[in-house]
Formats: sequence, structure tokens, C-alpha cells
Amino acid sequence: MTARSIAVNALSHAIGGGVAVARNLTAAMARERPDADFTLLCSSHEVADGPYPGNVRSILHPSLRSLPLRTAWEQIRLPGVLERMRADVLLGLGGFRVFATRIPQISVWQNPNIYARTAIWRPTAVRTQIAVQRWAQCLSMRRSTLNVFLSQDAVRECATRWPIHEIPHRVIYLGIEPASESENSASPVEFERPYALAVGHSYFHKNYEALIDAMATYRRDYGEDLMLVIAGGAIDESHHRRLLNRIERANLNGFVRFLGPTPPDQIASLYRHARIYVTTSLLESFGLTPLEAMSRGLPALVSNVSCLPEICEDAALYCNPRDPADIARKLHDVCSDPILRERLRERGFERARRFRWERCAREYLAALDGCAPA
Repeated sequence: MTARSIAVNALSHAIGGGVAVARNLTAAMARERPDADFTLLCSSHEVADGPYPGNVRSILHPSLRSLPLRTAWEQIRLPGVLERMRADVLLGLGGFRVFATRIPQISVWQNPNIYARTAIWRPTAVRTQIAVQRWAQCLSMRRSTLNVFLSQDAVRECATRWPIHEIPHRVIYLGIEPASESENSASPVEFERPYALAVGHSYFHKNYEALIDAMATYRRDYGEDLMLVIAGGAIDESHHRRLLNRIERANLNGFVRFLGPTPPDQIASLYRHARIYVTTSLLESFGLTPLEAMSRGLPALVSNVSCLPEICEDAALYCNPRDPADIARKLHDVCSDPILRERLRERGFERARRFRWERCAREYLAALDGCAPA
């Protein structure tokens, strides 16, 4: 059956890459199926405001950014909302199933923290929350009509915890927004030095400690006038303060700078004027930002773990994210070798062209149709 009334639950997508996924995927699906009605449930104005085609209706619940309130509302109130809107199917971008409804559901697992085995330090409260989420994930995956993962690596990681062969699932790669004409005319973000760029809030798994240490090693071993710019803000205030203290102890003030939450147009400008993009993340479910950087001609240095080799293939240079000396050496290789930089640039353009929201939307719509009742 062709799904005509589609509910998209993006309540958990309030910051970072989740906002881009909710907005771009919903808009692309609506463009691909203009005769269907899409209801987008969200908790942030960034998601609610679109822009979207006319067949998308946003329902904003800003109070549901809180995890306990959101979980209670989803399990108690959302079933009635879905019945009243006569939804054919629910696309749950936050993964966890709404149990008290018979409406078919697709659970999209974008948060790798709850199923991956990677050892990452976290506070006790966060570890407890993840343990509860893992229990809920197991129930959700078994009861969902279909589970969608963003990479084959994510499926393999999930299989280390649950019998994934018994659970209906598939992989659908995300898309990226191609560079726009307005980006070409945007004023560059000015810094006093050439810069390497990282994009992402200071989540524990982003591993910014190693990147900061790598910058100290880079300055000691190569002495070049390169700074690190991180377009992202604090998620855990105490963790973010430790990162700032690490910068100060390494005498990197002026050489490592957190910009805080950064709007998309400014990030696009940062991509265009950086010397290299770098991520030392230990854990990703997909990895949008390296592809975004590649699509704008920026050579990328990425971790050799998680899903990043699967997504970037031969279009990036790889580093050991737990070895600051290796990160520094690879940074120097790219910054000092114009032939390598141009090769990565050309391969990056080619790789990024394979990831488009239109293709992603068509795959999701096919999955939704397969789950909708006859």
C-alpha cells in the first residue's frame, strides 16, 4: 500500500546533526510524494520552521526537549494523536517504539551510544541512562515493523548486543545538502591564522581530548601557524570545562577555539575557507560532516574506526583517533603536500555526490509503503 498519511516523530532532534536529518529528510520525502500528508512532531523551532513543501504540517512541543517528559508523552499521549490524524505509518527518528498503538512503525537508530561496544568514558548518570536505553532498544527493535540503521557498521555493532538476524532491519544512508550559490557569495569567517576545522558539539564520543593533544604535538613538531576551530558548543558543562582547561594547560589559547553553536550558513563558510577538515570521533552512526566538507572541496582527515571508513571510503585520509602523534602527522601530511590535498579534494567531490536526500527519501518512502497496512 502507498502510505498517504505519514507521521514523523522528530521530538528528540533538537540540536546538531539530528536537526539537519529531520528537516532535510522530511522535506525531501514531501517533495517526492506531493499527494501525501506529512505531520512532523518536533520540539525545536529549528526543525519546526523548515522550510517545507505545503504538504508538511509541523506540530511544535518545545517542552518535550526534556527526555523524561518526551518519553512519557510519546508513550501516553502520542498514540491518541496518531489515531486522530489517521496516520498510516509512523517514522520514529528517535528509534524508540511507541508501544500503545497498532500503527506500523519504522524505528530509525541514529544514536550509536546505546548499541555500540566502543569504550568511551562517561559520567555515571550518562552510563545509567544508556543502560536503560539499551533495555528499551531491545524491546523496541523486536516490536517495530522495521528498524533502520544508517550504516552497515551500525548493524554489526548492534549485532554484538542483540540477535540482529531475528530483527527486521535494513540500512539506508543519509543524504547531504549540496553547496548552494548563496554560499559562494557569503562573507568568509575571518581568523588570524589558517585553520583546521572540526564540526560537532563536545559530546564525549567526539574525542576532542585527542584532537587538542594533537594540536599541541603539531605545534611542537612542525611549528606551523595552524589553528583548530571547533564549530560546536557544550553538551555536558563539566566535560566542556575540562576541554577548555586542557587547551590552557597546553598553551593553546589562540590556537584552539570553540565557536559554540554555529548556524548552517556560517558552517558552510567555515568549510569553504578551512585548510582541512578533521574528526577524531570514536563513534558515529553515519558521519554527515566529513561528507559536507568534501562536497565543498575540503580535504578530510577522519578516524579509522566506527562507520567512517565505510562512509568516506578512499576519499579521506585516516588516522588513529587514540594517537595524537598520528593525528598531528596526518594533519601535517595534508597541509604540506599539495598533491595529496588535491587528490583528496577530487575524491571527496566524487564520494559526496553519491549521497543525496532525494535518493534517501525514495528509500524511506519505499520502506514506509512496505509497512503501511493494505
